[in-house]
Amino acid sequence: MFRKLKLVPGWTSGQEFYAQHGVPWLADDEHARLRDLPDEQRSAFLAQDDGAPPGTLFARFNGSPLYATRMADLRGVEQRKFLDATGTHRNRGPADIARYGILVESAESGVFGPHHMLPEDARVRVRPPDEAMYALALYVESLGPAPSPYPFDERARRGQEIFASEGCAKCHTQPLYTNNKLVPVPGFDPPPSAEISERRVGTDPGLALRTRKGTGFYKVPSLRGVWYRGLYEHDGSVNSLEDWFDPRRLSEDYVPSGWRGLGVQQRAVPGHEFGLELSPEDKAALIAFLRTL
Repeated sequence: MFRKLKLVPGWTSGQEFYAQHGVPWLADDEHARLRDLPDEQRSAFLAQDDGAPPGTLFARFNGSPLYATRMADLRGVEQRKFLDATGTHRNRGPADIARYGILVESAESGVFGPHHMLPEDARVRVRPPDEAMYALALYVESLGPAPSPYPFDERARRGQEIFASEGCAKCHTQPLYTNNKLVPVPGFDPPPSAEISERRVGTDPGLALRTRKGTGFYKVPSLRGVWYRGLYEHDGSVNSLEDWFDPRRLSEDYVPSGWRGLGVQQRAVPGHEFGLELSPEDKAALIAFLRTL
């Protein structure tokens, strides 16, 4: 889950951990608690099973092992207005994608420029030229949605009707199946804006409020390609659409089928309660429709 960095001379591993993930403007920052643990205890805690399928979640620099991030889907990114689960960067075209790549992989990674955290012999001296990053951005933009192998049959047609009657299109608007807006999390109340959804969905606010990636928002994801993603919600808490529409996930004794959290065996997966009260037949129909997108 971690990319191990070479320690700055004189640093402890706790200082290194905090340099990668700490949120010093929070008075009750959980990362500070881990920073101050003896190395053995911190290492034992971070080595605990987080419940995620291998290779699907990671705590990147400026992210957090306590509030994981689901790996992004790059298909259809050309039509996404914001980048990152918390909408940290705007996407107005390939130049923004190129800048995002440069910032995240170089300037924000602690390995390049004057604000590095690595010793002299481990620093990155060069980064890819702007032309190369722009070409990469053009390639990424070329990755359109994958065609679904699921048939649009009678059950899926019924699911489309349920999708409309339940008001899902208010946030997941056709043809992109997202309105490309930001949704404020519980505990954050921004002023009105055309870019901010009027809906509040109540999902866990940890990533959006308690990490360096925090903006107070989650972006409304597209449902295009939802059939192949395999992990759902910003932190990948559930790994199937059936689990997502299971009301049992709201209970504190629920065992998430995706990411649980370090040392966590049971926890609720709150929020986005739309569709949880549908009949089993209607849920199956809705899921059948979603898998055709």
